[in-house]
Amino acid sequence: MGRQIKTKLPEMPTLYPTQPAIANKDSAAKRKMKYHADKQSYGKPNEFSVRDLVLARQEKKNKFTTPFRAEPFRITEINGSMITATSKDQIITRKSSHFKLLPSDMELSEPSAPKERYEGGEEEREKENSELNDQAVNMDSRRYPVRSSRNTEPNYKP
Repeated sequence: MGRQIKTKLPEMPTLYPTQPAIANKDSAAKRKMKYHADKQSYGKPNEFSVRDLVLARQEKKNKFTTPFRAEPFRITEINGSMITATSKDQIITRKSSHFKLLPSDMELSEPSAPKERYEGGEEEREKENSELNDQAVNMDSRRYPVRSSRNTEPNYKP
């Protein structure tokens, strides 16, 4: 509008920060935010390597579902936190938090036949069974124990 504004109060001209000062303050703030974010998230490097044996997490369908699949997978490729693993008939790609590292001394093998529980012969088995049966017979046939102080007079005198 071209005319000079007359004010009754004295005022100072506003000084705006320059571009380098703004950039310096912005980068310092971003460094501080990154430091706190890294400290808070407890980020850590990946513990997996190619050819490791892992268990893959599975979806929980009911309360009897185990958290991980029973069949182990072998890692074939790692790209950051993305892991590709293969089993006998399946290839899956998931983030690293969906895998659990198996101990290195564990080997892939077929399950063996269950071992015989009793080392001794038939006589020891019969002896143990008879002891268990004797204990069961000696138990009182009542569901709850008898309360002996049920029908007795109290011990105190007035």
